[in-house]
Amino acid sequence: MGDGMGAKVASSLCQAARLPTDMAEWKRSTNPKVIDNLRRGLMMGSLVIEDRYCSQVEELRKAIGLANRYFAAKKAAVEADKRARAELQKRTEVEESLKITLDSNSAAEEKLKAFEAWLAEAEESTFAWGRREAELDIARQLTGIYNESFQEGWKTLYTWSRSGEAPFRPLRDLPYSDAPIGVEEEEMGARLSNT
Repeated sequence: MGDGMGAKVASSLCQAARLPTDMAEWKRSTNPKVIDNLRRGLMMGSLVIEDRYCSQVEELRKAIGLANRYFAAKKAAVEADKRARAELQKRTEVEESLKITLDSNSAAEEKLKAFEAWLAEAEESTFAWGRREAELDIARQLTGIYNESFQEGWKTLYTWSRSGEAPFRPLRDLPYSDAPIGVEEEEMGARLSNT
């Protein structure tokens, strides 16, 4: 801008910046150099103010950007805190559930051990009872077999007797009198009568 145009711009800016009493004082002033110096000073001051305004606008933009990032980070931190609290709550619930399950498993394990001990005792008792029963059954069978063999031996001896001899009388007293006989009395009588 030339001096004439710059002076007009400076004059316009000065008029806008002055108070009404200052404007009246300047209109009465007749020295153009003083007015031009004042106008230049105001113009330079307005340029400095504009530079400051531009730098403050840039700083304000940066501050607003920082504030936006701060609020976004704060919001993210609040969300992260909520998630962390929810995860902590879940973890606490899982730990409590695990503790209950472990206690339940311990109780079940104790019951299982008691049942296994009872089962071992019952198995041992059943085995002992079965052994006694088997021994008694074997003893009954052996005495019956012995009595039968004993009787068969006498019957055979009775059948060997010759016709003129006095026959052997079959023995009625058995070694195990309370044991069952393998051959019934009727069957023995039928055998004797056939011979």
